Amino acid sequence: MQGLSVGVPITIYDWKSKWVTRKWIYTAVTRARELNNVTFKEYREQVNPKDEADLNRYLRDKVSGNMQQDRIAGRHINKETYITAEWLRNCIGRPCHNSCGDCLTYERNDQGRIVSNITAQRLDNDLGHELENVVPMCMECNRQLSNRT
Repeated sequence: MQGLSVGVPITIYDWKSKWVTRKWIYTAVTRARELNNVTFKEYREQVNPKDEADLNRYLRDKVSGNMQQDRIAGRHINKETYITAEWLRNCIGRPCHNSCGDCLTYERNDQGRIVSNITAQRLDNDLGHELENVVPMCMECNRQLSNRT
């Protein structure tokens, strides 16, 4: 419906889904000629237990990778205040901390593996991935920050 406008009521059913980005919602809402015609239907997503287990494993591996990066860089690691898989999990569905507005999501790729756009961006690069030193960010924004000179 890109470029079209609609004069009839629009109901958006899956707006809370982990698969939906803010850009998608914006496009859906701006198709209506009048905002009074837009309704958001309450939605509860059913989570597949296998997806949940695979996602938790993926996020634990991501935290382990962050720890390895911090060890190699000689950054202090305090396991009591370090990011956790649960912290990353709670960031899914939230917007990127940077200004892109993309939703932090995960999905299964063509090989059936969990992949995600979520990263824990350090605020102070001299410190490790401690909870007070990170913000949730999408991989694209994280890459852009890393490539700045």
